[in-house]
Amino acid sequence: MEWISDALKMVENMKTISDKKGWDITELAIKFILSHEQISVILPTMISVEEIEKFSQISDGKYLDTQEMKQISEMYNNNFYVETSATN
Repeated sequence: MEWISDALKMVENMKTISDKKGWDITELAIKFILSHEQISVILPTMISVEEIEKFSQISDGKYLDTQEMKQISEMYNNNFYVETSATN
């Protein structure tokens, strides 16, 4: 289950962006998707009224700018700066 540990490290590294924006990691993920001009809608799984309200508020048009998108792309290209257990 080392992949879980690696994935959590990757998420932790993404929090530098979400924290700067005042978003949680779920909000960052949704806003990242909606920041692509080719995408106008996403359909997350929602299991409560609270989640419906939260997700509808996320779609506020305040997404990532070009520099932040570039930063995430760089992180992705560098495995989110995590040396995976498989390569240790």
